[in-house]
Amino acid sequence: DDILKEIEELARQLSRRLSVSIVESSIGSRESGEVTDAVNLMALRERMANACRGVDWLRRAVAKGGPDSFAAVCEELGLPGMSIDEIPDMEMLRELVERFETGVKSAPQVGVPAEAANCERVGRAGNSEDSESGSHKAFADLRAALLTLARQRSAATGRSMGEIIAFASNRSFKYSGIRRLTDKDSSKLVAAVERLKEAASSSEF
Repeated sequence: DDILKEIEELARQLSRRLSVSIVESSIGSRESGEVTDAVNLMALRERMANACRGVDWLRRAVAKGGPDSFAAVCEELGLPGMSIDEIPDMEMLRELVERFETGVKSAPQVGVPAEAANCERVGRAGNSEDSESGSHKAFADLRAALLTLARQRSAATGRSMGEIIAFASNRSFKYSGIRRLTDKDSSKLVAAVERLKEAASSSEF
């Protein structure tokens, strides 16, 4: 009962949409009260707590960077006009936090002119690391494109993100495992994106 109360308190700190998504993806139901197993409840509590930390961090980052910075990231992800309270699931929350963390790390240090900071980074990175950075950005953009298409199909068909990603990837990876994919899996993402585009044009799925 105490754990369930903690979960309910954490859920109140999140948007209804995000909290329901976390519960549903964790236990297969929209109501946390249906869980009686202590281990599952503790796992759900930890996911809720992680989401709260992520949302709090994101709010602080947006407050520091300004609303335009958040709007720009949402635009890149194909979700123009989305607010923090409209974040649909943990995957999108992680994506947003990662994008802002990348921006924070790449920002010039206080007191160091932007030109000097850029020159220092270029000199330190070298050509090979520049190439790797470009490759990672391309991979991140590809992953974001897949998630955007998957959400569009999910909204159009009423199917869960898990079902959509399983179909798109031909079950080569799961929705819950997208964050564990690396640049080496780019071909899988390309194939998944193409399959979703074909499905959308033919109304196959």
